[in-house]
Amino acid sequence: MKNIGCSLALLIVLSSFCSANDLVGQNAPGITIKQWITNNPPDLQKLIGRAFVLDFWATWCGPCVSNIPEFISLCSKYKSKGVEFIALSQDKSSEKVEKLVSEKGMNYHVAIDNGSADWFKVKCYPTVVVVDRSGKIAWIGQPWDEAFEKAIAAVSKN
Repeated sequence: MKNIGCSLALLIVLSSFCSANDLVGQNAPGITIKQWITNNPPDLQKLIGRAFVLDFWATWCGPCVSNIPEFISLCSKYKSKGVEFIALSQDKSSEKVEKLVSEKGMNYHVAIDNGSADWFKVKCYPTVVVVDRSGKIAWIGQPWDEAFEKAIAAVSKN
């Protein structure tokens, strides 16, 4: 029981180091794409005025891969409410990403990132960023945080 308590405390402390909460409320920096994996990439200029969620992840990240079904579910739930979902892989090449997109049936935009994680001060994976319709960062954190879906719901209403 003591080990569970210590593990939980460590997870909470580490999670606080993983997010760049000082960016919340600021204008979201642009995102740069090395390569789109999905066939239907969004026009990034058309994201202006729309809410969107960025998922910084990688194929080599177990928690990232295990979170894909939840991300698929959230995309299905909020896409009709005007929220775009973009997964920015930190993989260097597209082969493993393409395979995983196909295997998991990822129903959202997927790309190989080209430095956006640095701009958003991402320190660990997965990290998700919720951006409101005015282009301001509404929330940054890990996808298992209860506040994540609440942040998506809030920006979908604006």
